[in-house]
Amino acid sequence: AGGYHHHIGLNTWESQGGSPPPPRATGLYHLAILYPTRSALADALRRAEERYRLAARATKDLIWDWDLASGRIQLNEAIRTLFGYSDGETEITFDWWTPKLHPDDRERVIEALRAAIDGTDESWQSEYRLQRADDSWADVLDRGLIVRDPHGKAVRMIGAIIDLTGRKRTEATLRRAAEKNQALLREADHRIKNNLQLVSSMLGLQRASLRDPEARLAFQDARLRIQAIARVHQGFYSTGDFERADFGEVLCTLRDS
Repeated sequence: AGGYHHHIGLNTWESQGGSPPPPRATGLYHLAILYPTRSALADALRRAEERYRLAARATKDLIWDWDLASGRIQLNEAIRTLFGYSDGETEITFDWWTPKLHPDDRERVIEALRAAIDGTDESWQSEYRLQRADDSWADVLDRGLIVRDPHGKAVRMIGAIIDLTGRKRTEATLRRAAEKNQALLREADHRIKNNLQLVSSMLGLQRASLRDPEARLAFQDARLRIQAIARVHQGFYSTGDFERADFGEVLCTLRDS
């Protein structure tokens, strides 16, 4: 009689006088081998659901599970802890979510999501602003995996929303500090160059009024030193990074100029 040998751990089949099962039937066959009774399958499903619930509770991110056929989206308790919504809003629909996208982000995010679902993508992600229960806005990164049926139709999405608000705020603070430092450096550069130029000009004027050759030479030497300091300052400032500037390279450049 024809039959099939399933090699555990391998997706290989050997036919004995019959035809191999259709490729898309192998998943069901695997289930039949692993869970020969309905109760065994039910127990496995309960354990899988329990693992999912524990994982969803262990993370600080908002975990979501979207059944595309029914339109229901299951959320973990981060919808309350991160975004302030009630525990009764752990099961929502797409229509609940879309109005909570920032108006400037909504069209872009929805179009990209629909394109991923209607296409052949296995995943989707987007950054956008999500409205909290108190009407404030959270910067979030939303990522999801797309589950498809044997015909390639998307039937489910599972993903996570990460709150980036704190990180974005820190980045903005650092950016403002860097811009402020750059403004201070520009102001300092302007003042240093002006002061050095003023000292150099005064030394030149004083030298011109002197008749003693030694005194004139001393003032000329001092003026040249001031001009050298000005060139060193300009050399460092032009690198844009005082901490990493190579002092020897700057001096060599000045020597050859």
